[in-house]
Amino acid sequence: MLNFWKNSKSNREESDLLVRKALALAVMEGTAKPRGNYDEKQYFDLLEQAISICPDNSEPYWMIINSLHIRGADEKAFEYFSKMPNQKIYDFDMIDTIPAIIGMLVSVGKEEIAYNYLNGVLYEFSSEGKEQQKDLFLSFLKFEIPFHSLEYGQKIFEMLKRIDPTLTIGCDEKFGATAKWLFNHGKATEALTYLEGVLIFLPGNPLLLSLEKEIRHDIADDTMWNSLKSDDDFLRYLFRRLAHRFHPDLVTDEKDRAEKEKIMKEINRAYSDRALQKLKDIAERHAPQWKKYLHKEQP
Repeated sequence: MLNFWKNSKSNREESDLLVRKALALAVMEGTAKPRGNYDEKQYFDLLEQAISICPDNSEPYWMIINSLHIRGADEKAFEYFSKMPNQKIYDFDMIDTIPAIIGMLVSVGKEEIAYNYLNGVLYEFSSEGKEQQKDLFLSFLKFEIPFHSLEYGQKIFEMLKRIDPTLTIGCDEKFGATAKWLFNHGKATEALTYLEGVLIFLPGNPLLLSLEKEIRHDIADDTMWNSLKSDDDFLRYLFRRLAHRFHPDLVTDEKDRAEKEKIMKEINRAYSDRALQKLKDIAERHAPQWKKYLHKEQP
């Protein structure tokens, strides 16, 4: 019996050593190279060896599952999850491990198992003195939303709402982040479609409605900018846009009036001189979001 205990202890220690080597590989090479660009085969081989030496060691399983989930290989991650002999998660692992597990389970259609994990962790963190861990865990879980589909994000949102609607606070920012990413990568129409989908289950959300309005305006603006046929058309339209934005009579905060008056004088002078390039320079300094239109060649 004593020899069995010693062998088990030795196997666990060897397994833990391989886990640390895999972690060091990911951290050291991952920081020296572009993110995640380390020797993945060696990383997974080390973790597989750790499992074979001590199958009861859950740590290499969780590391493999997390890595596969990040890469979108959730079906493969679920295979590892299903064959784990020990699915115990220690308190110190819950904050950053459980969100990936929940994400993996949601992705493979196991929402009820994911819900039970979520409920269990929130119960664990409900005791006095664990508020900070709970907030950090929820932050990690909500951080999953921008990196996946709308359907995925909605399922995370609905699970949180089912437990306690107040847990969904901040989800709108994550959905908004996804829409902004699409918008900033030249996918305004996709961003609008995404937001319209989110507003079905988050109706009337002021942050998302404001973002939707901004994107709709940009799509219309894009159409208008691209319809300009000559330098004269461009000059007149750019002048009107700048005047609308910087005219001192349109300020909502009187503290801004002096600055707006100064900019408006520059605008008027450039327009009076028919100096299109000067107007473009003014716009580039004070309205950088128009930059993509300012250097477009006119037909």
